[in-house]
Amino acid sequence: MAQSSEPLLVVDDLVKEFRTPEGSLTALERIAFSVREGEFVSVIGPSGCGKSTLFNIIGGLIGGFHGQVTIAGAPVSGPHAAIGMVFQEESTFPWRTVVENVAFPLEIQGMPKAKRLGAHAISSRWSGLRASSSAIRSSCPAACASGWRSRARSPSSRRSC
Repeated sequence: MAQSSEPLLVVDDLVKEFRTPEGSLTALERIAFSVREGEFVSVIGPSGCGKSTLFNIIGGLIGGFHGQVTIAGAPVSGPHAAIGMVFQEESTFPWRTVVENVAFPLEIQGMPKAKRLGAHAISSRWSGLRASSSAIRSSCPAACASGWRSRARSPSSRRSC
């Protein structure tokens, strides 16, 4: 795959400090990197080193930083439609089905319910994903975490795996 000459993501001289009762806490200090189309990047470090802060800034979820983050040349100034995030902590809504949780980004974009909950809307947006009750049950083996199993429910049965 030929790489584009321009990076898709640029993090330039990023600094993020948090104010605490004890004073200022530097979470990120002069972080800089770029990512081009087709590249795979890992951010590795110990707990508390700023990985989540970095991704929350890139995703437009927190501001108040110094430096610049751009996506396809445009500065990040809030949540960006081209970025999807998978959080380390559980982030599904327990009262929603799998399909409703997967379709949530379409909901906040204003897509009507009938259109966003149809299999076509989800599969066309997410590369063939099918959320049938049999697929959901088969994706929840006995060894899978009980927290996920309790949230992986089919729209029709609303039962746990």
